[in-house]
Amino acid sequence: MDEIFEELVSLRKELNAIGNNLNQVIRRFNAVDHLDATLCHTVETILSDDVRPTIAKIEARIARYSEIWSQKSWWQELD
Repeated sequence: MDEIFEELVSLRKELNAIGNNLNQVIRRFNAVDHLDATLCHTVETILSDDVRPTIAKIEARIARYSEIWSQKSWWQELD
């Protein structure tokens, strides 16, 4: 269980980093008077190529650990 806990802490840090980066992007968008199409395309590319796949991997790992956790909890109830 220690390995799972360490992985969950790592996933939380990764999600926090993604959130911080997205906040910075949104602040920059709000600071610009006119949104350039190139800037919008760049942000969309970053989201598509980097952020979304990373979040999908995190979701998959969390789902896997959730399944492991529920199986162990179920067995512990039988003891």
